[in-house]
Order: sequence, then C-alpha cells, then structure tokens
Amino acid sequence: IYTTIECFTADGRDQSLDYKMSGFLVPRGSEDARVLAEVAPVGDEIVIPKSSASVFNSTAIEYVLRNLGIEQLAVCGIVSNQCVESTIRDAADRGFLCSMVTDATAAHTAADQAAAEHNLAGFARLETTAEVLEALSSHLATRSK
Repeated sequence: IYTTIECFTADGRDQSLDYKMSGFLVPRGSEDARVLAEVAPVGDEIVIPKSSASVFNSTAIEYVLRNLGIEQLAVCGIVSNQCVESTIRDAADRGFLCSMVTDATAAHTAADQAAAEHNLAGFARLETTAEVLEALSSHLATRSK
C-alpha cells in the first residue's frame, strides 16, 4: 500500500493544522502528489492520499488493512521524525506490529533520523530493507509448506 500527501481540495482547506501552519500544500492531482516513478505502484496496488502527518488520522487505511488481513507493517518514507514516526505510533496503538525500515526512511538531518529511530524503538522493530526482505522470504517459505 502506498500513501501520498495530497489534499482533497486545491486550496488545502481540508488538511491538518500542522500542514496549514507550515505552509505545506500539495493540491489534489498535482505532480507532488504522485508516487515516484522508480517505486510506482503496479497494476491495482493501493494508493491512499493523506492530508495529515499520520496516515491513520486522515484516511481509512486501518479499515483497508483490516479487510486485507494485514497485521504487520514495514514503514518506509519521509520525513522520519514527522510522518513516519506519527504513523508508526498510531499503528502500534492500533495493534499493528511495525518495522521502521531504517535505510528506506529519511529525515532532514542525520540527527533527526537518529532521534526518530531512538524514539520509535519502543513502538517498532528497527530493520534494514535486507532484514525485512529476509523476514518476508522466511515467512513465505514457511507458509508454502
């Protein structure tokens, strides 16, 4: 599942207070609201636009995850000490087992990245992409037996 930052309105009147206060505006349908081509969804993969730091606060993602039977999340993206951290905290509070993919997340500074990882240690596993892929591979191998 992909999430993007995207207002439901052109002027951003629907977005969260923190986005409004920071002057952050990504209007519906704008280029900035698209997933990067290098990691773009394929086929009917799900893309959920959000208008707040945590995807759980401005979308129906929990409903979608529960309908899909998903219990574990590998969270990637930017900004680690803002959107990523907010999303992981909210997911953990809702009973999802989370992994922060440390080499697939980024903050504005190395210090901010380190702080986010430190802060999330009690809410998520801190894993690299390779570790997440290995765990997924092991799970799939066990499941197919």
